[in-house]
Amino acid sequence: MKSLIKDLPLARKKIYIIPTRFGIVFIAGLFTMLLTAAAYANNLVYLLTFLLTAILLIAMAETHNNIRAVSIHRVEVEPAEEDDYVNLKVWIKNHGDQPKFSVFVGLQGKAFKKYKGMTQLISQKSLSSVCFKFPANKPGVYTLPKLKIFTIFPLGLFYAWRFQHQEQSYFVYPKPRGQQRLPDKSMGLGEDQGLQNRGGDDFRGHEKYIPGENQRHIDWKAYARGRPLLLKKFDFGDPRVFELGLEKIQALKMEDRLRQLSQWVWECHKNQDIYSLDLAGSNCDAGNGGHHLRNCLKLLAEHDVWKAS
Repeated sequence: MKSLIKDLPLARKKIYIIPTRFGIVFIAGLFTMLLTAAAYANNLVYLLTFLLTAILLIAMAETHNNIRAVSIHRVEVEPAEEDDYVNLKVWIKNHGDQPKFSVFVGLQGKAFKKYKGMTQLISQKSLSSVCFKFPANKPGVYTLPKLKIFTIFPLGLFYAWRFQHQEQSYFVYPKPRGQQRLPDKSMGLGEDQGLQNRGGDDFRGHEKYIPGENQRHIDWKAYARGRPLLLKKFDFGDPRVFELGLEKIQALKMEDRLRQLSQWVWECHKNQDIYSLDLAGSNCDAGNGGHHLRNCLKLLAEHDVWKAS
């Protein structure tokens, strides 16, 4: 059910750095101490002021260095349900020879300011993953905003950040909701035949395993030979199919009809049934499994009614 995964190269972008609120108070305190030392000609206050100023400059350099040579390596965005949350998983790569601490990842824009994730440690020349979520809007296909890497390590005196561009899209599908029953299946296999018998004898090939797929179809022999988890796919002989479409739904607004179809799609998927989806011009052929579920949900999200609403 995960969407596109994309490797993002290390971009030589500017790193921006400004004092935090605490940093501004700290700098104001130093300025006050400097004026006090000058007014009273107090060498001890001068010494303390210069010491704290040195700490301030070191903290600024360390905050800057903490996100230098750090980049977004990979992004995964899961399809989201209407009025729910979009789950985002980001892999951060440390290209440097020093570990990085308390690195945050967020999205550009005030609307996403409070949605962020953090990794406590990224070892040198290694990867670390960050997971966070943000609210899903109405159904549709969206472009992920720019990703922002930022930190306030080590003392919280400075805030350093950089943006990383990516071409990444995700979709929000209609909320599964409706009271109407599934339409009858088309002609095909008998009622007593399970999904495991619907494949026939014609082996078609392999597909990558996605968590949630039926594990009975995994090619364990290939896995034992060192290959990744793969699903065995067969050509269907003459399966019974749920033919889902807008014409099967009565007396509802278009938005509610699409939500009803989403309900049926999930019901078929959970029951491991074969099903197709027809939206009067766009369709998904009969199938099942995680890939088919994602394609059907994306088709529902791409309907023109969401663009007009």
